[in-house]
Amino acid sequence: MVYGLFRDPDKKYGKLEEIVIDIEKYSHELEWSHCSIQSIIWNLENPKIDKETLNFFLKELRDNMNKREEAYSKYYYLKYECLRNELSKLFIITTVDFFLEEIDKLKKQKGLNNLYLEARDNNWLKRKYD
Repeated sequence: MVYGLFRDPDKKYGKLEEIVIDIEKYSHELEWSHCSIQSIIWNLENPKIDKETLNFFLKELRDNMNKREEAYSKYYYLKYECLRNELSKLFIITTVDFFLEEIDKLKKQKGLNNLYLEARDNNWLKRKYD
């Protein structure tokens, strides 16, 4: 799937776009799981919590920590394996971190928060990127 992230008349950056969008997806999942875990911990600090609610929150905490660990491993693999290899194939001489920092700068200029969410919510075609 090509999102039009890069000006690409030859369609040679399609794989790079997919990798960047996937990195954004797992970055979003990491942020979401962090917020969810913090919320659960905040609720667990309530001294008046009953046993049933406590068990529910502990189960949720375990599930969210597992989701976070899975998202982190996929994020790390995409960022340091897939993206590095694709940049090398396209002869883009830069580090992975610098490349993603430049993508973040472009997102801020265009008023975007997360490219994955934009593509998912179908807002991609509603914005003009000139």
